[in-house]
Amino acid sequence: MKQGLHSKDEEVKVLQAENQDLKLHVRKLEAVTSQTHEEVNDLEQYGRRECLEFQGLARNKNENTDDLILCVSKMVGVDLKADEMSVSHRLSPASGKNPQPAIIASFCSRKSRDAVFSQRHRLRSHNKAHPEGRIFINESLTKINRRRFNLCLLFKKKNIKFIWTNHGVTYLHDSEGAKAMAIKTEDDLVKYGIVKS
Repeated sequence: MKQGLHSKDEEVKVLQAENQDLKLHVRKLEAVTSQTHEEVNDLEQYGRRECLEFQGLARNKNENTDDLILCVSKMVGVDLKADEMSVSHRLSPASGKNPQPAIIASFCSRKSRDAVFSQRHRLRSHNKAHPEGRIFINESLTKINRRRFNLCLLFKKKNIKFIWTNHGVTYLHDSEGAKAMAIKTEDDLVKYGIVKS
């Protein structure tokens, strides 16, 4: 009888050791998968590096989105030429959401894109004068980076004063002159207390 119990104890120990090895293997695979997801997200964001999204522009029946982008560029003090844009179009509206979806514009160079994006703050006076027709210029973010930005926006309402994106990375800080926190990965969301682990 003792022999049988000893044999079972040995089997349990072997199974426990195998279980620990499998858990360790799963954790390694999860880390590799997470890293791969981040790399794919980075590549997708890199593919959007010449794009901007323009929100708040009223939709017209026979609109020319290139002309709308040129008009907004002029509003922010950038003399953009039509040949500096590759293509522009309305994004598909999310079901039941904004009836005036954003316009995405792809620029022929990052220099043209950055010229417009860097002057977006000039829309503040327009937005104050026309609260019903506010216009915003945003980076075109991947689904993952947009989710991170939106989580930071929710967090901003509680603790953060400034939030912005730069080349797909969300930055935030709590006061003028404070060091910005960069949100590049899911781990950063946990690290800065934006989400719980």
